[in-house]
Amino acid sequence: MPPEPIYVNRPPAIDLVNVQPSAPVVQLYLDCPEQTDLFTVRFIELDTDQLLSVRWFLDYDVSGQNGAGFLQQRLVDPNGTVWRSDDFDPADLVGEFSSPGVYVLEAFVVEVDALTGDDTDVPLFRATKDCAASGYPDDCISTHPASYRWVLDVRDEQCL
Repeated sequence: MPPEPIYVNRPPAIDLVNVQPSAPVVQLYLDCPEQTDLFTVRFIELDTDQLLSVRWFLDYDVSGQNGAGFLQQRLVDPNGTVWRSDDFDPADLVGEFSSPGVYVLEAFVVEVDALTGDDTDVPLFRATKDCAASGYPDDCISTHPASYRWVLDVRDEQCL
């Protein structure tokens, strides 16, 4: 009798063709970032039964200063297909910019079961389980997150 196949968890991947806005650099105005279309990240998750977390960051700070730049999290339920997506409304950026300049907006996608569950773990808001260190217990889901970043060119000009 052949051995039982080993389960391989497949991490989510960003669908780079369908990211919106498609330009990696997006111009925004300091007092009215909501005049930009939604930021949409579409991703592929071959494990169609996995609950995913999409965490949005502005200027993620690995040192943990300023709340690490965490903006919000949304859970994306399994939908029976490999395609899923999440949107970020630029209106949620109102008040986030202290001055004109260059900022980075990031979507961080990971399977919920792979998160440590403690947002004080390093790196903040994105720590994943280290199944190898714990001997690969049956309940440990180890995966690699996927992320996509836009560079935001924030200008101090009149809103359109």
